Amino acid sequence: MSKYLDTLYNKNIQPLQAFMSLISFSDLATLKNVSRQAIYDRKRRGFFNKAIVKHNGKEVLNAEIALQLWEKNDVNIPRSTTKKQLKDKIDSLPANEIPDFAESKAKREFYLAELAKLDVEEKKKELISVEEIKKSSFAKGRAIRESLMNIANRLSNELAGEKDAKVIHKIITREHLNALENLT
Repeated sequence: MSKYLDTLYNKNIQPLQAFMSLISFSDLATLKNVSRQAIYDRKRRGFFNKAIVKHNGKEVLNAEIALQLWEKNDVNIPRSTTKKQLKDKIDSLPANEIPDFAESKAKREFYLAELAKLDVEEKKKELISVEEIKKSSFAKGRAIRESLMNIANRLSNELAGEKDAKVIHKIITREHLNALENLT
């Protein structure tokens, strides 16, 4: 218990409460490096019922019992695991191996976050759907083809009477540039 008292003292949690072995739910969250919501969710599910004590009209926790309950039922994900490490670990598993609940939930949350990120980028017009790209590419390709095919029809009469190679080159180059400018 003394290592917990030292930790409480180092995290500026009320020394009198620590001495009396009573801590608040917020203090437990600070001590275990989790959100207060995580602690209150467990409280709501009855996780801390054995550790809850009424003190000055408030519910507080018996530190020793609360920490024992926490250690006994803590989720088995190392605190130093990053999202990328967890994702790599999950992705490397064979398909027939089912990961434990925490890993499955982490993978689900990761992919939901990725989907939300893609949705936001699409709405900001930073992403374009494959269908739009296919339609756009087809339209551009068709426009290029039509533009190039029409050059011969437009120039045939003009070039028929011309004998100077430099003038012919100049006319063809001008038409190519006009066709390319019309495409942009």
